[in-house]
Amino acid sequence: MTTEEIQKVKDFASRCIETLEKDNYARVSSGYIGDNSGGVYDNTVQKHANKIVSKLVSLGYIYTTNHGFGCYDWSFTKDFEI
Repeated sequence: MTTEEIQKVKDFASRCIETLEKDNYARVSSGYIGDNSGGVYDNTVQKHANKIVSKLVSLGYIYTTNHGFGCYDWSFTKDFEI
């Protein structure tokens, strides 16, 4: 992985955390035909989606999944107590 790719993945994970704290929602995806825009469909981000998911889970965020036809989606929210 290049330094640029590592930074792109770190930046995406940081944006997810910011969005979770602000709007209580973030999405991570992989398996889609992507681009290099830095967004959820960025090829580099999708390639390392599992690392991003692991990071968000380690920070206590919870997720639901939608997997099918080779594509994967994780929708994250903050955990809450009942």
